Amino acid sequence: MSVMTVLGAWAAPARGSRAVSQPEAGPAAIGTAPDTSVAAGAASAPLRIGAVSLERADIYTEEEIAGSSGFLRLLRRTMNGLHARTRERVIRQELLFAPGDRYEPALLAETERNLRALGFLASVSVAAADTQPGGAVDVDVLTREAWALKTEVSYSRSSAGAQRWSVLLSDNNFAGQGVQLTLGAGQDEDRRYKLLGYSSRRVFGSRWQVSLSFTDQSDGRSWTVQLQRPFYALADAWGLEAQAWDREIGLRWYVSNAGPLGRDPERDASLYASLPSRERALKVIGWRRVRGQSEGRVVRLGLGLEMRDLDYDLGATSFELSDGRWADFAGLAGGSRPLARREAASTSPLLALETVGRRWVTAGYLLQYGPVEDVPLDPWLRLQAGWGRRAWGAGFDAVHGQVNAGDWSRLAGGLAMVTMTGKASLGDPGARQAWIDVNAGWMAEHGDGRLTRLFAEGALGDRLGGDEAFLLGLNRGLRTLEFDGMAGDRLARWSVEEGLRLPVEVLGFYKLGAAVFYGGGLAHWRDEPRSLSDARHEAGLGVRLGSLRSARADVVRLDVAWALDGAAGPVFTAVTGGLF
Repeated sequence: MSVMTVLGAWAAPARGSRAVSQPEAGPAAIGTAPDTSVAAGAASAPLRIGAVSLERADIYTEEEIAGSSGFLRLLRRTMNGLHARTRERVIRQELLFAPGDRYEPALLAETERNLRALGFLASVSVAAADTQPGGAVDVDVLTREAWALKTEVSYSRSSAGAQRWSVLLSDNNFAGQGVQLTLGAGQDEDRRYKLLGYSSRRVFGSRWQVSLSFTDQSDGRSWTVQLQRPFYALADAWGLEAQAWDREIGLRWYVSNAGPLGRDPERDASLYASLPSRERALKVIGWRRVRGQSEGRVVRLGLGLEMRDLDYDLGATSFELSDGRWADFAGLAGGSRPLARREAASTSPLLALETVGRRWVTAGYLLQYGPVEDVPLDPWLRLQAGWGRRAWGAGFDAVHGQVNAGDWSRLAGGLAMVTMTGKASLGDPGARQAWIDVNAGWMAEHGDGRLTRLFAEGALGDRLGGDEAFLLGLNRGLRTLEFDGMAGDRLARWSVEEGLRLPVEVLGFYKLGAAVFYGGGLAHWRDEPRSLSDARHEAGLGVRLGSLRSARADVVRLDVAWALDGAAGPVFTAVTGGLF
């Protein structure tokens, strides 16, 4: 859901000898798109793009290497030597302009954002350089490489002893070709797995993207194929999304502690059974821009089709619950047939609407830690609606809709964010359901290096299936809970964090910071006798790491936390990504 991308900055001496420097992100960085103005005297005649020069700097410049010594110099030389610099054609094919085109400053700024969004460039600058006689505007495109190879070894253990580990090797710019390869293995609380992945942003230099993934799990196998023709530019006339998958996996089906299978209605831990399942699906949507080719909001309409078939292996008459008890299968069915609704095969024609704006701002220390980020200042919205025939019903018995929306805005010296996702189905009584999930946050970087982050989330559902439950825990927001310590059709959580960015860079690669935080939350089913007074509260402190020269820009949070009621702690966690 994030639109944040990595941005460095360039210090530019004379043209042809530009050196790259790392910026300090903060309030001073908040502004509009980069200045791409030209000499005032050239404004009297139509301007055209002249020569387009491209300069590619390595991860560390020769000046940075010369200014270091010992192990640090060896490390920097080694990283440059092992890294394959992005091919020139990979960058040039992302440019939204060419020599002879009309000079449009907005296209330069859009190109710069697109290049940052690739994820394997640490710094990007696309700017007008000189205006030649005749009104030709020369453009300089400057990039600096990021370390794209990710070797990730992780391990975590919950307070109850559940373990997770993973070993992942991936490169999102393999051999400098803009291709992503992934190889990994690991174990989570449910299964062991091995995975392979491949993704190409531009197949054979075309405007088509393809992604392939395969996972071999201890409880089944899964594969996904995705083909896209995305909107590379706001002015693009059409796009296409197509995805097919076949997934075999043991899904956790959560149930209420106050329901027929519950033993203690006041129990604050999730209750679930693992159900073997197989889901096969195909989804295709074609898009057409209907408004906003050169100015104003961009509006796109979509038309598509979704076919989905989900089967649970329900051959057994009884199953084991997460608390060790065995129960009869009938206890999962429920009065609204949630299993039948989730299992049913469906075919749904789709109508879709999408709109985005053109205003952007740059800021720092929002969803990343250190790099500058791009933020859209206009609201965005995506609506999808369809109707489908179910295998267990007659006629068009399910009308469904889905919404994704969000907005960023300046507020009280910082930036505020609101995002919302929701879904509803109407028609046959067995098909009816609805849910909505809203996130809100406010982030500010103060002049003295202090960082303030406030986040809150609320979610509400009606007649959710057990595999659609809202989860609260180490996976989602509270460090002192199990991975999915609470589950239900209601969720509330919040977090306050006060941090301090330190004037320290680890090996010239990571920005370093410290933080103290407080968080709380609750998730439960409608019929469970719980309220916000039963929320879990926690507090702790930790270290923040933000990569300056790596393709992975997620914040790394190393924390120790205590439950304020004494139920757990200290709990040590290492988490990347997420809002809080």
